[in-house]
Amino acid sequence: MSIVLILVYVGNLFYTLVTHRDVFAGSEEQGTPTWSLAKALTVLAAATAAVSMEAELVSSALEPTGERLGLSLFFLGVIVLALVGNAAEYASALYSRAATAWTS
Repeated sequence: MSIVLILVYVGNLFYTLVTHRDVFAGSEEQGTPTWSLAKALTVLAAATAAVSMEAELVSSALEPTGERLGLSLFFLGVIVLALVGNAAEYASALYSRAATAWTS
């Protein structure tokens, strides 16, 4: 499965960066950054540390949770973690879709 995912990712990069570059080209905004490089790197490092700590908490709780609920680790890892990990994106997509429906 991991090989398939890597191949799909490489194919998507090729599609985005080579064959359809003009479609995915963003408009370059001019302006000065509001954060200094040091502040941006500090925030990035803090966010990385927070995400790694949360990932460790989730992964350490996965096996006891699976045993307690009678679910396999495969199911929890492939289904539950994928849904929980993308919950913010799903909510954003639903909100965007609902906002579009309400305005039209």
